[in-house]
Amino acid sequence: MKLKIDKKDFGGIELLPDGDYDATIEKAELNHKDGAPEGDEGYYFMYFRIEDTPDGITRSLREVFSNKASASFRWAQLLSALGQEPDEGPVEFDPEDLIGGALKVTVGQREYDGRLYNSIKAFMLA
Repeated sequence: MKLKIDKKDFGGIELLPDGDYDATIEKAELNHKDGAPEGDEGYYFMYFRIEDTPDGITRSLREVFSNKASASFRWAQLLSALGQEPDEGPVEFDPEDLIGGALKVTVGQREYDGRLYNSIKAFMLA
């Protein structure tokens, strides 16, 4: 089978302008590093679908969430934005149960390997 790619597609999709967008969690993917030391909790790739873009092109932004206790603040921010902040005590949850959750996100840009990418800077209630 042969595929056809238009010349305009080689430039990629333009970055989203900085701002607030409605988002839906579309995927939660657990990852472990090969050869990681025992006790390494791994991390999740969380995928956020953004449809209300200025150019009308739906985007999927991936954010990395560490499973280490020292990084639990990021999970807490996400759960709060989904209205799942506990009244007291610790909370247990399965990130896959968050799929379909609606929230608002603040999108910005970051540089990685010399290229600019969109990243989510904050999570808020929808």
